[in-house]
Amino acid sequence: NDLCVLELRFKIRKCFFVVFCYFSLSLPKAKQEGMSFDYGEQKQ
Repeated sequence: NDLCVLELRFKIRKCFFVVFCYFSLSLPKAKQEGMSFDYGEQKQ
């Protein structure tokens, strides 16, 4: 039973890590797109 709990915790931690990596990779792109969009708006 303890082993099952440990495995579950490991899976949850792994899942959080994957989600965190995904967000850390996708956020800079979104920020760059937002900045370029703001720049385009100011230029017009």
